[in-house]
Amino acid sequence: MLNENETKTLLERFREDKTVIEELSSKSSIATILSTAIKNNMNDIIIDLFQPIQINGEYKQIYDYYSVIDTGNIEYSDKEYLEKMQEEIDIDNPITRNIKLKNSLAREVSGWGHPIRGEKDVRYYAEPACLESMLYLYRNNIITTMNDTCCVNGEAKEGICKVWINYNALSDENKEEIDRLIEEGFARFVKDEAIKTVSIFVPCKEDDTIGEVSDRLMEPTRRLKKQISYKGLMNIDEIMNLLSESIKKYLYNSEIIPEREESYLDLFYKYIDEGLLRPLELNDYQITERNHELVETSEGIFSTIDFLKVIKELEPKIMDNLIYEIPYFSIYCDEDGKYWESKDYYDKYLEEKKEIEAEKAKKA
Repeated sequence: MLNENETKTLLERFREDKTVIEELSSKSSIATILSTAIKNNMNDIIIDLFQPIQINGEYKQIYDYYSVIDTGNIEYSDKEYLEKMQEEIDIDNPITRNIKLKNSLAREVSGWGHPIRGEKDVRYYAEPACLESMLYLYRNNIITTMNDTCCVNGEAKEGICKVWINYNALSDENKEEIDRLIEEGFARFVKDEAIKTVSIFVPCKEDDTIGEVSDRLMEPTRRLKKQISYKGLMNIDEIMNLLSESIKKYLYNSEIIPEREESYLDLFYKYIDEGLLRPLELNDYQITERNHELVETSEGIFSTIDFLKVIKELEPKIMDNLIYEIPYFSIYCDEDGKYWESKDYYDKYLEEKKEIEAEKAKKA
């Protein structure tokens, strides 16, 4: 690996000859490169490091800004410095659309279930080929849970580019459109997810550009229409999934079950003895550990969400007691018996419902 002085020499050459980036990136870590550039006030070079670079007639993406910020093992002071430079770095450089997937990078900070609270989050978590679709969905109140593009960085010759959507939070109109997309081969339901999830996807190949794949993914995506915000609307499985994150520490000492002396733990073992709960198989762990708390017993390893489902089945009214006894829970039940993560989400739903009804009345 290059020392700081050698890295500085290559950075100065990079200013004049961008193809030097291949030698620089192979011989020096991104942490050393950024630290050296910052110490020597090479802001113009820092900006260029995160832009598409043309090498042998093709644009390539050498470093992804967001991934470096999150996973580049850089000094905290350097991270702060980069964050202040974000607008200058021009993350939305239009040349990015010309990069072939094989010359692009995976967005290391995208992936499972990240909450999207604004367009800034969309840009942070979206893969470049998914960004346009993710922005469209966000602006139309459609909740996404994951996005991914295959064939980046030469990982495969062909694959798919996909966006995952919370199906339960779709309007009836959009659910019908999803049914049509499934029939046409542009969508499918995702198995083994705690939240009912649908994937919208299109094929991609390593020689496709980011722009080509983005346009391809937008074709099925734009068929979904703007809807009232159903963000925060929860079904019973989602409630149980949230409860399972908190239930473990209460399993051993809570006795909140009406007219019963059993603790949660007593019931847990009782359900095991009666065969209502089964231990997880080894190949279940990958699915379960991502979403649920696990409880290890002498009979095997169990998911607390299974325990909660048994309670729901045998004691239908018990969920209200569970919800209100677990600290920091603010689930709100509306007049129709639907659950929301909080009353704020329900109020937003009512507000948007009035606005959309008013717009329809004007058109009529």
